[in-house]
Amino acid sequence: MLAEYVALLKNNTLILTTLPPGKNLVGCTWIFKLKLHLSREIARHKAKLVAQGFSQQPGFDFTETFSPVVNPATIRMILTIVVSFGWEITHLDVNNAFLNGELKEDIYMRHPQSIEQGGPHLVCKLKKAIYGLKQASRAWFFTIHSVLISLGFKQSRADASMFVRRSASLRLRGDVRGVKNGLIKCDDLIKRVEGDGLINQALLHEKSENVHVRTSHESAIRPQVQT
Repeated sequence: MLAEYVALLKNNTLILTTLPPGKNLVGCTWIFKLKLHLSREIARHKAKLVAQGFSQQPGFDFTETFSPVVNPATIRMILTIVVSFGWEITHLDVNNAFLNGELKEDIYMRHPQSIEQGGPHLVCKLKKAIYGLKQASRAWFFTIHSVLISLGFKQSRADASMFVRRSASLRLRGDVRGVKNGLIKCDDLIKRVEGDGLINQALLHEKSENVHVRTSHESAIRPQVQT
């Protein structure tokens, strides 16, 4: 628990302060999970601090909570195009994605139990979203949205979770190979690979400098049609 709490402080997810008059205090709890090896042996014990979203007050702690989710039909369409042109795709997984979502609201959360720091009069002010908040998914989506837009991607009007980028050198020739696609589903991204690693680099050098992306050579695949 202490390691998780220290990580939240280092990531600037929360700060310790006093509760201003008239502000709602959101509850929190610990969730414990076992991480297992492929052999089913225990790898490590993991603790996650989760906000009790049911204690949030509408209009004060949150307004909108909707976050776009990629349409399954869009995924099938992208896979069809990838197979047709013999492209490769890769899967990116963002570590603790929701913890990188910037909050617009001032949210104060009860100090976690079993953590003794600063005294009983202090509470946690959330600067970034944590799991359990009603707007956590929405905050993360707009964070990754700003990263992709800065890279020259454009959000599709047909599916808000699909982003398209066309290389300038190939736009004049109308070459479809110059088009790069990215799909977002929660903390997972699927992108069409062309060897540039743009999304990886942008996430790694994003302003928070704490966005970590997991990927591997094994995740780059070339889908094929089974006959």
